[in-house]
Amino acid sequence: HIGLGVKCSKEVATAIRGAIILAKLSVLPVRRGYWG
Repeated sequence: HIGLGVKCSKEVATAIRGAIILAKLSVLPVRRGYWG
């Protein structure tokens, strides 16, 4: 149970990081468009 919990938490952490990276990549062009 502990091992599964750790694995799930790691997968969730990587998923969250991926979502944050995607959000940043999608936001940056918009900001450049506004400021540019």
